[in-house]
Amino acid sequence: MAKRKNLTGFSRLILALLVILPAAFVGASYYNGEDPVQKFKELAGWEQPRTTVSNSSSNRSSSGSASTGGSTNYNNMSHSDLVTRIAVLEEQLARCRAADVE
Repeated sequence: MAKRKNLTGFSRLILALLVILPAAFVGASYYNGEDPVQKFKELAGWEQPRTTVSNSSSNRSSSGSASTGGSTNYNNMSHSDLVTRIAVLEEQLARCRAADVE
């Protein structure tokens, strides 16, 4: 009978990580409602990130922080994000003016 060579602790760790990490990534992506293959391609730099409808909700949350004195870095925002941000701020201004009239 041939002798079986046991794996070292480090090699077991590497093999476990090769199975556990991708499984955790796929599970977390599905849990967050994302496509794991597309997300991996974006992280690896193979494709550009897709813009989603959730940008408007992130603009609403960032507009609250800007109105409380927080600063927003406009240099890193795309043109469509800036246009959406302006529209949200104009709507908030109109609501404030309407509230002052009443």
